[in-house]
Formats: sequence, C-alpha cells, structure tokens
Amino acid sequence: MNTYAKVIVDIKNDFCNDGFDYSIPESLKEFVGVGSRVLVPFGNQDLLGYVLEIKETSEYASNVKDIKEVLDYEKELTSSQIEIAKYITDRYYVSMVSVLELMIPSFLKGQKRKYIEVKDYDKLSPSLALLFNGKKRFPIDKRIEAVYEDIKKEIKKENITLNYDLYTYGNGKKRKEYYVGSDDIVDFKSQKRKYIYEYVKENPNVSEDNIITYLDCTYNLIREMCKDKTLKYHEVPIIYDENQALENISTYKWSYDDTLTLNRFLGSKKKKFLLHSNKEDFKINFYIKIIEESKKKGLPVLITCPTIMLEEEILMYLKRYLKGYKIYGNSSKNTKKDRYEVFMNAKYDNLDCLVTTHSGLFMPFEKLGAIIVVDEENPNYINENYPYYNGIDVLEKMSEIYDAYFIMTSISPSIDTYYKANKGEYELISANESRFGKNFEIIDMKEEILNGSSSNISDTLKKAMTSELEKGHQIMLLVSNKAYLGLMRCRNCGRVLRCPDCKLPLIYFKSKDYATCNYCGYKLHDYHTCPTCGGEMMGLSYGEEKISEEIQEMFPDKHVLDVNASLMNKQEDYTKALNDIEENNVDIIIGTNILSKRIKSDNIKLVAIINADMYLNSNGHKANEQTFNLVSKLNNKEHVIVQSFYPENRVLNLAAIDDYDTYFEEELENRKILGYDPFMEINRVTFTGDFKEIYHAANYFKKFYTKAVNENCLGPSYDSKVRGTKLILKHNDFDKVKYIVKDTKEKFKNLRVLVNYERNPKVI
Repeated sequence: MNTYAKVIVDIKNDFCNDGFDYSIPESLKEFVGVGSRVLVPFGNQDLLGYVLEIKETSEYASNVKDIKEVLDYEKELTSSQIEIAKYITDRYYVSMVSVLELMIPSFLKGQKRKYIEVKDYDKLSPSLALLFNGKKRFPIDKRIEAVYEDIKKEIKKENITLNYDLYTYGNGKKRKEYYVGSDDIVDFKSQKRKYIYEYVKENPNVSEDNIITYLDCTYNLIREMCKDKTLKYHEVPIIYDENQALENISTYKWSYDDTLTLNRFLGSKKKKFLLHSNKEDFKINFYIKIIEESKKKGLPVLITCPTIMLEEEILMYLKRYLKGYKIYGNSSKNTKKDRYEVFMNAKYDNLDCLVTTHSGLFMPFEKLGAIIVVDEENPNYINENYPYYNGIDVLEKMSEIYDAYFIMTSISPSIDTYYKANKGEYELISANESRFGKNFEIIDMKEEILNGSSSNISDTLKKAMTSELEKGHQIMLLVSNKAYLGLMRCRNCGRVLRCPDCKLPLIYFKSKDYATCNYCGYKLHDYHTCPTCGGEMMGLSYGEEKISEEIQEMFPDKHVLDVNASLMNKQEDYTKALNDIEENNVDIIIGTNILSKRIKSDNIKLVAIINADMYLNSNGHKANEQTFNLVSKLNNKEHVIVQSFYPENRVLNLAAIDDYDTYFEEELENRKILGYDPFMEINRVTFTGDFKEIYHAANYFKKFYTKAVNENCLGPSYDSKVRGTKLILKHNDFDKVKYIVKDTKEKFKNLRVLVNYERNPKVI
C-alpha cells in the first residue's frame, strides 16, 4: 500500500503553507513520521522539507514524487511543536516553514549528522558489531536503517554518541569544582573577592552554585577570579542520583496572606492565572511551590523570562533552594554544548524545571505541568523579526496543548492582560504589600529653572547623592538615550538637523564628535551651523553622555560608570561593568532603563530618573503604560527621585504611590475613547520596493481595507526604519484583514513590492 506525507518545503512564502504531497518509498517508511526532516525534489532542485502529516491517500497520487532522503533518523519535531507551529502560522499569517525553523535549534540547522561513535566496542550487539567491523566511528547513511532500533538501545545505554562536524553532543556533561590557586597572601581587588577566596579555601572542591548560594555573588565574579588565578577548578562528571532526596531549603516565612494566596491557586479549578504582586521573595517561593507540586505528578515546569539577567537571577534562586531537583537554564549566553544538553533533557523528559529566555520557547517537551511567564508586561516577549508573533500568546496556546497551568506574573501588568483578568479570562490573584511612605520624590524642574539653575541635576537630587556617597552607597541614574544631545535645532530659524535619507532628527555624540542617525548610521561632522541660515545649532534634550559629563564635574573624586551599547562593544566590557558594580568599585552608574531592572547590588540605595518626560512623550500609545511600569519597578529601592517638568502628571503620581488599579481604570478609559487595544486590534502593514509602487500598493490596500472592514487606517506614511511606507490598522476583523493582505501581495508581486504584515507590532 502506498503511503504519502504532507511536506512543508523550505520556501518562505505564505502561499506554500498548505504543503505538498510526496510518496514515501518502502525503504523509508519506518523512518518517516510526523516531525521528520526530509529531502524532497521541488522543481529543478532538492529542498529541505518538514513532514506534517502521514496519510494513505492523495488526490494528486498520479503526479506525486518520492521523498529522496531522511535527514534525521530520530524525529526532531514533536506533534505538539507542529501544532504550535500551525497556531502561529494561522494567528499571525506568516509562512509555515519560517515557524518550523524556530523549532529546530541552531546546532542542528544546516548540517546532517555525520557519524556515530562507539564508547565500548565489546558491548555492542552482534548486528552492530558486524556493521561497524571494528571501527570506532561509522558514518550515518542508509546502511544504518536496518539496525536503527539497536542503535537507539545503545544510545540509551550511553555506549553510542552522535557526532557532528565540529561538536560532539550527548553525554559527558561536567561540573566545575573550585579550589584556591595559592596559599600565599593574595592582594584582593575587593572585599567580596576576599570572602570568596576564604570560603573556597575552607571548602575545597566546592561547586559554583554553592559559592553563589552562601556568598550571594555572581558567576561573572568567580570566573574573573579564575582568570587571575586566585581560584582554580577541575571538572567532574555530573551524575544524577534518581534516589536523591528532594528538599526545599528556603527559609522564607509564609505570612497568613501568602498562604491564602497559594491555597487559592492550588484550590482553583481554573488553569490560567495572573499573579499581580510586588513581593519578589513571595513570587520566587510561589514558583518553588508550583515546581514541587508538578514534580509530584511527574511533570516539568517551564519558566520564561524577558531578559538574560532575570533568567540568571531566577535560576540562581531555584538552584539555591531546591536540592535534588533537575533545574536547567537556557539563554543565548549558553554554549552550543549547553544548549544541546538542555534540548535533549527536555526531549527525553529528564528535567524538573527549565528557566529560559525567549530563545527556549520551543523546546521539544512531551509534557508540561505549568508554564510561568515572568514580567508578562515586558515587550521583549514580542518577536519583532520575521516570523512575527507574541510569545505570551504562544505560551498560552502551549498550555492548552499540554493541558498545563498558565501563570503570568507582574508587578505592573499590561493593560491588555489586566483587562482580560477582570473579564474572567484569567483568574486574578493579588499579593501586594504597601509601599506607601517610601522615600519617593517627584521634583519640579520648572522650579529649578526659575531659581536660576541651568543644571540637569536638581538641588534635591544633588543633596541626596552627596548624602548617599558619604555613606559609601552607590547611586543609579536613568536617562532615556545614550547620546550627548538628543535633538539639535537652529537658534535663528528653528530648523532641526535631520537625516537626509530617513528624515529623522540627528543625535549628537560628543565622544565621537559627530551627529548621527540612529536608524541608518548617517554621520554629519559639520553640525555646528545651520545648513539653511548659518545660525548656531543648540541642543534641546540631553542624553547619557551629557549627564555623565555633568556628574563628573559635580563629583570629580567619584568613579562614574557609563553603561551603554556604544561603550561596551564586547561581552568582556559588559562583564567587567557588572563586576565593578557588584564589588563596589563604582560610585555612580548611569544607564538606560533596561539596565535598571536587574543589577545585583544591595548597595544601590538611590535611583533617579533624570527626565521622566522623555518616557511619557515617547512614540506610541503605550507611553503611559511603559512609564508606569518603569517607575513602579523602582519602588522597591530605599530612595527614588523622579525629575519632571510636569510633576503633576497623573501617571507619575499614581506610580509613586503604587496605585495600579486607579491608573488602570483611567488608562483603560482613554484607550476606549481613542480606539486602542484592548478594544481594538492594532496592526502594522509595511510596503517596500520601488518608491512609486510602494505608495500605489499602500493606497490600494487602504481603499480595499476601508471599504471591506469599514474602519479607517492611519497612513500611508514613510517609515525610515524599513525604508518603505506603512499603514496602521485598527479593527476587530482579522479574517478580512488577512484576505486583504493576501490579495495585495498577489496583485503587486510582479511589481516587486514586498508586503509585510505584523499583527502584534512591538512599536507602531
């Protein structure tokens, strides 16, 4: 009987999302299944394909070609992953093959398995011994098809490993154990290094996790001490003892309210939750309870984080408190070997918890007990590269596929999510502590100017900084951009310096002595005089460079650290900065709001936002939401100062007292009046190609859309970032919009106009 496979071929076009039928040759039937990667003939070439379905009939049977080769003798995609891929394809109208590529990790892409390697030849089964014929290595080809089941058994017995071009993946994961490099007196760079040295000297062969647990330091600092040979290490194999006792050694004291919150979750019949809490210790221990409960059922837990720094912090706490549990971390900082280790443990159900960033969203789990989304309001969950999708939507769908609990957590939830929770789509669990009475100040910068000040640092902030520095404490200052001047305008005619290509305002970097465009990199060295009238150019907004210069003049004897991408070109620069902060080698840290969220230093007592108005007036309808989120996250610091020319601003004042519910009601009403989410869906469509044709295509789309959907759209306008035109859509009829996108793509394909549709754009 003939057997057919529906295959998605490697052509990144949504017109190919339905797939093509191919016949499975008799010799390959045992090895081709749903999730297999295969090589198939397509036109005049052979292409990679993904098998989505196996069936006994095909309406194209008389015309169907054969699958030529199986690329993976062990299926790389699970049925759950394929279901998730179908969901993303349908929901976001993207090409299916682009989504399937997300499911295959980078270490498996673009290369076939080259050979298998035997550890102990004498333990091989007779059939394999005959095939190998005395060789330690054997290439993977069609000869192994007849003995495939025997090979799988040897892999499970750890007698065979799979090898690639450059790396060997499989067993052999090792742990570093540390000892001191010398008994001689060491000149330590900081007190914390001395504590680490003394602890390791008293506890030789101690693990990295134990050092971090007992001394509350970071991985980076231990690695730096190894570089200067203060510490040394050797590696030992990690051997998991399945009979090891599981233990939670957290000393967190559960309050009565905490216990009620936990019991409400455990006793609920619902599967989807929003945990609204500003108590970080409670949330960590809440995660621990979920892991413990899932472990009892034999189900792993997936915890997703928006940043690497947050992933490392949560991973550290879980490893510290949960002994005997198999807890793994995954992010872009992991080596290929580490990522493979995590991948295989997820695939073969050999972990209890995975803490990951966006890069680990599509691990090949066979089952899941719970999915936890940390800081759900963070825009990093939106994938802004093709294929576009919202990671939180995908995780929610995954929870339905795996029948797992879905728990989102946040100090300041997004308006969309809190709105859904209030409608009953998620069960809302609140666990907040009052921060009223904290030392939080909003400084009126208009008063500073009226009093004759020309500084960007208010008198109040300067006095507070002086006081904290005298106590030996650290200070963090937040600015909205890294330039010296954020906007340059002529004093005479008012012209703003703009990029000739992108038409966006240029920003000035004093350290590089030029004005530049943030989008295309255009540079202008003659920025002093106006190109229109010859007048003098003046700065209207200030960035990190300007603030740093001013602070250095104000406190000349203090160590000021600037943290931004321009100054830190290598990972080593970033690591050194974090180490200097941790070891109290810097006094004042100046950076953007991204750095503020997770810096491991209890010695930072004062945090200040230099110009909150730059956040409030940023582009996009979510400026208020993002400002409230930023300010509310700083409320756990001992002293917070926010500088603004509009100190009466409602968002700032509600964030200062942590009144999220009032802020939510007011912001929701504004969005309802203006027709924004959650009341209407916001999409972006861009058109790139020939200049005349992209406006033609955009206006064609707008006319069709206005008539079919009966809603207006914004644009077309020129988007310098994509070098094309864009439309902003507000509607509640996705099916019609998808049809219009498809029609426009078809109509303008011969004119080489690329139509790009984003259902959940990160910015509009």
